[in-house]
Amino acid sequence: MVAARLRGTEACRDDTVPLRRSVASGGAAAPVLSRCRRAGRLLRAVVSGNERAVARACSLLRAGAACALRARLVVGPPSGGLLAWGSGGGALVLNGVMSGHSHGDIDWADRLTQLRMADALDAEALAPVARRLLGLVGERPAVVDVGCGAGGMSVLLARELARRGGGTLVLFDATPKLLVEAERAVAEVAGESVEVVSLLGDLTDPALAVPAADLVWASGVVHHVGDQQAALRTLAGLLRPGGVLAISEGGLEMRCLPWELGVGRPGLEQRLHAARASWFEAMRAGIPGSVAMPYGWPRALREAGLQDVESFGALIDHPMPGSDLLREYVVQRVGWFAESAGEWLDADDRAATATLTDPQSPHFLGRRDDVYLFGAKAIHCGRLR
Repeated sequence: MVAARLRGTEACRDDTVPLRRSVASGGAAAPVLSRCRRAGRLLRAVVSGNERAVARACSLLRAGAACALRARLVVGPPSGGLLAWGSGGGALVLNGVMSGHSHGDIDWADRLTQLRMADALDAEALAPVARRLLGLVGERPAVVDVGCGAGGMSVLLARELARRGGGTLVLFDATPKLLVEAERAVAEVAGESVEVVSLLGDLTDPALAVPAADLVWASGVVHHVGDQQAALRTLAGLLRPGGVLAISEGGLEMRCLPWELGVGRPGLEQRLHAARASWFEAMRAGIPGSVAMPYGWPRALREAGLQDVESFGALIDHPMPGSDLLREYVVQRVGWFAESAGEWLDADDRAATATLTDPQSPHFLGRRDDVYLFGAKAIHCGRLR
């Protein structure tokens, strides 16, 4: 299917097209904005083997899209299934046959429900983060959300961009199903002043080079790349002079359970966290090309060539008794911890988690009034001078 699809789009190879930012509001700007959004959707359609979509995307981008760059569309060889949209001397390579991230065995598409719930629970704490970060850059900035997932932070960035007069928001992820969800969520808040483009790709691709950005946001992405320091250099390389790279990594592990649950031994959550840490260590060791980074994220940002490095936190606090959404999220979270890190739990703890996540059990977490969510996300950022 890939070979047939690429033969159908051969006419787009090395087709250089100008992409221009609209400086007017309304009038001639409206069709340009529309073309940009439609082209973004069509680029994503390559994954499903829609060769007409690729040709149509080429046509739309020839007509002009609202991005401040000069780009080209490239369709690669059948063996690679690559579609690239680049800037200046580079090209962003998108793997049109990729079904998920290239690390570990996490099926992000299957976790969509849990990601949506986490986004909803995090929104209140992260809205000020979006506001703070966009306050560090100029008017109508270009923003890239790398590893946008289901679009939780993308929505907050789009809403803040619209409040500030507009800009460009690039949604970038390696999982098609998540990218579709992020675009749907952002479309509800972006308005006409925010130009939205969806790009399918992977941070580990050695040919990665996206259009220059004023702000790059990457949450929980870098630790899934073998060479984290190299990944930060790649992300920093996406910035215009004066641009800001912000990552969310680390922080205080989320807590959600009482110490004693009436099932199994007390302290289950602490053991789940310990098992999760062992899983994380094994995950990192199993990534091809994994390299140790024996220092913290602020130093890593400085090593990537950034200045004015700072760190701050976003407190996630949902006290008991909590909402139905919170209880459902806790059930999903505990179940996923047990599933992903089960080999580091003993039989008693595996039995306890099975009981706590079983809707038929009298101890089902979804019916308790003593679950909560408390923790903090750490944000680290630096500027390219």
